[in-house]
Amino acid sequence: MKRVTAISPYPAEVDAAEHKFFAEGGIETIAGAHLGISDGFRLAEPEPEAILDLALGVWDADSDGMIIACLNFRSHPIIDELEARIGKPVVTSTQATLWHVLRLAGVKAPIAGYGRLLREH
Repeated sequence: MKRVTAISPYPAEVDAAEHKFFAEGGIETIAGAHLGISDGFRLAEPEPEAILDLALGVWDADSDGMIIACLNFRSHPIIDELEARIGKPVVTSTQATLWHVLRLAGVKAPIAGYGRLLREH
């Protein structure tokens, strides 16, 4: 993915720092939204359905996919539905971390229910 829509629960300054980090890695954020949550415990408060609504509300069809940041943001239950609705890959912090840990452990078996990353790669 080189052009993405990105969402997060973070405040504007953290969200902007993430977009800068992506840009330094060659990934352009062409659309996005954030919720402005700064309290670490409150990052988990948004319901998955609200995260789905946020993601769909800012989705830019010119994106190669979507990035959903924050390990404490409960986005994992909506990955499959979001991918089906936008027709593009979705990568979340939790999903990507799990994928990496599994690969470090030598586990390469596909896992259904949490997006293309865990199902196909």
